[in-house]
Parts: sequence; structure tokens; C-alpha cells
Amino acid sequence: MVRKRKSSRLGICAGNSIPEDLHINPGSKVKKQVINSVSLPVDSKLKFGFRFFEQRDYFGLQAKGKSISNSWMLSLIDQLKKLGEKSIADFEKDRKLREAYRYHRIDWNACNIPIKRENLTQLYPTYKDDEEFPLWQFQISQANGRFVGFYDEDKIFQIVLLDPLHNIQPAGGKFQYKVDECCPLGTEYEILLGGLQDVKSRCRSVNCPHKSKLEELATVSSGNTYVVICNLTEDLHGRIINFQTEQPVAYTDILEMGLDGWQGK
Repeated sequence: MVRKRKSSRLGICAGNSIPEDLHINPGSKVKKQVINSVSLPVDSKLKFGFRFFEQRDYFGLQAKGKSISNSWMLSLIDQLKKLGEKSIADFEKDRKLREAYRYHRIDWNACNIPIKRENLTQLYPTYKDDEEFPLWQFQISQANGRFVGFYDEDKIFQIVLLDPLHNIQPAGGKFQYKVDECCPLGTEYEILLGGLQDVKSRCRSVNCPHKSKLEELATVSSGNTYVVICNLTEDLHGRIINFQTEQPVAYTDILEMGLDGWQGK
């Protein structure tokens, strides 16, 4: 369980005051920035996690009308490798480093931003407070966009969104705060099952032999392990995530509770 500390908010390094110009996003109303209420040691190297990563519209790897390079994921991994050699203190002390990585807190009041903090339904309730656990961005490269996340209580930067098309903080000037469309990219397996589902839905006859065969393909078994893939609406997915409290509930538990309720147990 994550416990909120009642002590006064600390800066990036314990015992250090935060300079007035630290992590200022030009054009943003956000002035003083802190990572969160958890003090980060000076020698703390950057560590990354994907516990809360999720693709969304405008933050997916399937572009609409604009190609996302096949080497994009390699660029992300390479950047994570480089960042893993740096410490929190490096970014605290070096303004040029912050500017080079476009490292700053997300301004949710930015013009034409296509997402709101409350849309991030994959976050546990503990992490919903933007003051306690604010979201930050790092640049992958000038051409390859950003990734967005927050520092959890273990000082791990949890990546929440990938932003290959620079949509998290739309740029003004010649770009006129434009956002580019992209959507979640499914795995080959998900795309295949989606195609099978589409074909199955077109089968009108209850006696169609092909429909029953297609239904068998929707469940894959490997020894004693069974995997069921199904499409969820955004609302249902949000309800499942919100159902998980500070002590996460496994999806299998949620499914079992639903079946028990359906059967009146």
C-alpha cells in the first residue's frame, strides 16, 4: 500500500531548495516544479517501468496518414539506455541537459492538448493526484517524439504514454498547435483475432460449420494455460481499471467474480 507522506514536500534532492527556474516549460503557467513528495537521492540513477503503459488515440503506434518508422522502438530503447546512465541530480543541476531532453512537467492547460489527466484510467487511485505524482516528458529525439510518465514511490519512472507524433504538448508558431492522428497498434495475434471476429459476425446461419470452427480459434490452450482474447469498450476497460484498488486485483479474479455473480453464487 502506498502511504501519502504528511511531511512538507521535498525537492528533487533531499535538503535542497528548488531554484525558481527549475523545469520551467516555456509558455506554460506552471512555475515551480517538483517530482513528488518522495525525496530522490542525489545518486539515484534513472530507472524505468511500464506497469501503467497503455496506447490511446493520439498516443499509439499506428499512424493515420503519417508513417511511423519501423526503427522508432529501437530509438526509444536506445534513449532509455542513455538515460539509465544519468542520475536525478544530473537533470537538477544541468539546465542544458533538461533542454536537450525536453524534460519538463506536463502542462495540462496547454493549447489543444488532446488528452486530460483524468483520461488516464489505467492509473491506480493512489497515483491520480497530479500534485503528488505529476507527469513528465522526455524527448526520444527531435523527429521521434516523446514518452510520458511519472515517478512512483520507489523512484521508478513509470512510462504511461508514448508520443511519437509530438501530441502531448502541441507546438505553436508555424505548427499552429496542430495534433496528428494515430491510434493503438495491435499485436499480430490481436489483429488476426479481430479479423476472425469480423468474418464470424458476417455468418448469418446458425448452422454454419465455419462459424463454430472460428469460435474454437478464439480460445488458445497451451498445456494447462488458457488465453481468452476479447475486445473491450473504453468505458468497460475504465471500469475494470477503477475496480482495482491500491492492492491490485487480477483479471482472472474479476472474471471469476463476474461468473459467480452471473450464476448467483
